[in-house]
Amino acid sequence: MNLQALLSVLPLVVSLAQAQAITPQQHFNQLCPTNDGQEVEIQPGLFATYHCRKAVASTIPVTANTAADPDACLLACEQSSGCAGSMWSGRSGASCYLVQHSGEPSLRNMDRVVYMTYRRATDPFAEDEVVDPFPSECEDELEDCKEREQALNSQLETCTSQLTATEASARCTRDNGKITRTRGKSWEIQCSKEAECLKAAQNIGTRDNLQQCIEACADRSTCKFVSWKVSAKDCWVSDANRKTANKQSNCFTRREKEKYLDSKEKSRLAEKIDICQVNLNYTIYYPLTEEYISLYPKTNGKPDAKDINANEPKPLMWAIVEKCMEEKT
Repeated sequence: MNLQALLSVLPLVVSLAQAQAITPQQHFNQLCPTNDGQEVEIQPGLFATYHCRKAVASTIPVTANTAADPDACLLACEQSSGCAGSMWSGRSGASCYLVQHSGEPSLRNMDRVVYMTYRRATDPFAEDEVVDPFPSECEDELEDCKEREQALNSQLETCTSQLTATEASARCTRDNGKITRTRGKSWEIQCSKEAECLKAAQNIGTRDNLQQCIEACADRSTCKFVSWKVSAKDCWVSDANRKTANKQSNCFTRREKEKYLDSKEKSRLAEKIDICQVNLNYTIYYPLTEEYISLYPKTNGKPDAKDINANEPKPLMWAIVEKCMEEKT
């Protein structure tokens, strides 16, 4: 009896379940037109905006989804990469469609269809995640980077110094004896000369290149020569008046000099000249319009008596001049 009674009731239960099922059209009717243009919170923090009787343009790709109701359809869109919104349809066929679009898609009029977009709200009371700006694994890398930077800077300084020396050597070979003009003055470049061997030379500090050293001398109204050492970048200048007799004038003969010097002094002077020829670079003389003779002399004419008399009390300087003149001729 019980089994027969159950079988007799079963068709009624099925018919009641079918009567209670909500159709896609009924879901559509629940949303539209009541919620048209409205934003509704369908889950905590998830908001839906409804556009009734709207569908995306036919050129925009869509994907059918098996969601059972509009809320599930929109949630599926949120969880799908590249989904811009969902469409719920009361028409025949699939009810849920996910719209694949990178921006705001174009819409067209369509009966019994609602286009839905979503917005996920952020929690205003959520605590920001604390991020360590210097995590332990980065600290070691940072120290390594600093050490590599220091090593590279040191290599750069070495390469720059070597390049400067190479360029200076090349210029000395190319420009030896040539004339250059700086600040309205004419200068002659002479290579392998040493300012410290000349009279009254003064080290005015380092300069990055020869031109800067020349300009430093040119800025001094009485500067007569300048020398730049490539190795140390030292800049030497002198304001001394070095108009003197030249070798060809025979104003100061070897015999006259010898009365001032003994053999020990001559040996010391020769050694001094050898020392002065170590790490030699540029020496610049000006003006070219004046006759002069330097440690490494340039013949420009005969001196006057004043020049000779002014230099007679300085036999050591003359000995250096004479020896250098002999080496040049």
